[in-house]
Amino acid sequence: LAMGILNTNFQEAFAREAPVVDLSVNTGQLVLWILIGLLIGVRFNTMRAFRQLAEHVRLALLEPERLKPLTRTGVVDVVIITGALLLSPLQSLDAEFRWYNYQNAFVVAIPMILLAIFMPLQPLHRRNQAEREARLAALDAQLENLTLGAPATPEATERLETLLAHRDRLHSARPWPLSMGLLSRVAFYLVIPPLAWAGAALVERVVDQLLGG
Repeated sequence: LAMGILNTNFQEAFAREAPVVDLSVNTGQLVLWILIGLLIGVRFNTMRAFRQLAEHVRLALLEPERLKPLTRTGVVDVVIITGALLLSPLQSLDAEFRWYNYQNAFVVAIPMILLAIFMPLQPLHRRNQAEREARLAALDAQLENLTLGAPATPEATERLETLLAHRDRLHSARPWPLSMGLLSRVAFYLVIPPLAWAGAALVERVVDQLLGG
C-alpha cells in the first residue's frame, strides 16, 4: 500500500481536463502494488514455514544434496519475483534505459530475493556450523592423542591418515547448503528480465521503422 501511494498522484490526475487515463494509470499502480504486497505476504509465510522446518531437519553436513528440497524453495521465490519483473517490459519501449523506471521494482525485488534464499537456510547454516566445530574439536582431540609419538603400528598410521583426511573434508564442507549449480541458476533467472526489456525495446524500434517506412 505504501509503495502504491508513493507511485501515484491522484491530485495531479484530477487536475487535468481529461483525467480518465491518468486515473486509470494511478489506480492500476495502486492495485499492482497491493497485489505484490499480498504475494510477498504469502511467500513470507512459506519462508517462515521452511525456516521452522530447518530447525528440526536431520543435518547432512557432508551430504548437502540431501537437503535440496529446502534450497529449492528459495529458487521458486526467485522465479516468482523474476516473473513479476517481466510484467514491466513496457517501460523499455522508448529504447532508452532510465533507472527511475525500474528502481522501485528492484528496491522490492532484490531484498526479497536475498531473503527468500537465505532466510529458510539460516538455521541450517547455524546448526551446520556448530556441528562442524564440534566434530573438528573431537577430531583434534583424537589427533592429539595419536601424534604424541610416532605411530607404532601400520594400523595406527592408517587411523592417523584417516582422521587427517576426515578433518580436511570437514574443513571443506559448506555450512550453507548452497551449490554452485543453484547459485548459477539464480543468476541466470536474474538476467532474464533485462533481456526481456531489451527485446521489447528492440521490437518497438523495428515496429517504428516499419511503420515509419
